[in-house]
Amino acid sequence: MHETAQNSESTCKAWLLPVGSIHVAIGEYEIVHVIAGWQRYIPVPRSPLWCHHVFLWQGHLLPLFDLELFINPAPVNTSNTNHDTRGIVAVIAYEINEGEICYGGLKLSAPPAIRVVSDDEICDYPANFSGWDKTALSCFKDPVAGPVPILDIQKIFCPG
Repeated sequence: MHETAQNSESTCKAWLLPVGSIHVAIGEYEIVHVIAGWQRYIPVPRSPLWCHHVFLWQGHLLPLFDLELFINPAPVNTSNTNHDTRGIVAVIAYEINEGEICYGGLKLSAPPAIRVVSDDEICDYPANFSGWDKTALSCFKDPVAGPVPILDIQKIFCPG
C-alpha cells in the first residue's frame, strides 16, 4: 500500500513592522500596545543613538529602540532635552527570565500589519545589514515587502 505524504507545512501569524525603509517582523503575541500620535521622548545621556530615548507608558519609563538608526547609523543631533513626535511606537513584551516580562518600544514609520507566514516562505536575510544573524531569528519573503527578518526581541533589548 502506498502512503501519501501529509502536508507538513506549518503557519503562524507575525506582525509586519515598517521601520523606515525596511520591514521586520515579530511574533503575534509580542506587541501589547500601539501608540500613534504625540509622544514625548526623553533623551538618555551616553546611550547609543539607536536607543537614545525613553518614553512613559503606563507609569513606566521604557527604552525606545530605533531599528532604522541601528541598521543605518547617521549623525543625529541629540542635544535637545525633550523630543516630541507624532510617530508610532509598538510596545513590545519580552521574557528575560522564566516568568519575568519586560517591555520596550520599537519606533515604527507606519502602523503594523498582521501576516500569516509559512515555512515555505523562508529566505536569506536582506543584504542591507550584515548583523541580521545577531538580531534576527529567521527571515521570510513577503509578497509586498520582500525579505523580512524576524527579530529576536531579547537580543534587541538585552544584548550580551
